[in-house]
Formats: sequence, structure tokens, C-alpha cells
Amino acid sequence: MQSRLKPHHLVRIIGVGVALFTFGSYLAPFITDFEEASDVTRTYPVTLIMDQPPDAEILPGMAGNATITSRLPEGTALRGL
Repeated sequence: MQSRLKPHHLVRIIGVGVALFTFGSYLAPFITDFEEASDVTRTYPVTLIMDQPPDAEILPGMAGNATITSRLPEGTALRGL
């Protein structure tokens, strides 16, 4: 006698799949160190390592704007989106 996949088995498989996906979505930020933007300020926490500028005093916890410019190394093929 062959066992067949019955509708209630399919429902259980889908339910377990949805539960695993939901639990994985909950765990992802803890595993990847990804943080959501603040709902209030719409900002992300970032740590910059920099030398103290001579004309200003930068203290821990201060807010500011940072612009990053990057270039690919010579001979590197552009890949991605």
C-alpha cells in the first residue's frame, strides 16, 4: 500500500513552514547584527572610528551626518545590483 500526501498533511507542512519562516525572521537581526531604523528618528546607530579634528571637539554619543565616498580598487570588475 502506497502512502499518499493527503490534504491535511499538506496543511501541516505549510503551517510548519510558515512558523519556521516567522521564527527565522525574528532571529535574523540577532544573528546578523542588523538593526531597524528608529521609528521616532528614522535613523540607524552607526559607530565611526576617526581622528579628533583639530577645530572641533567630538564627544561620544553626539549626533551628526556622515558622507562616505568609496572607490573600487584598480582592476576590479563592477558587480552587484
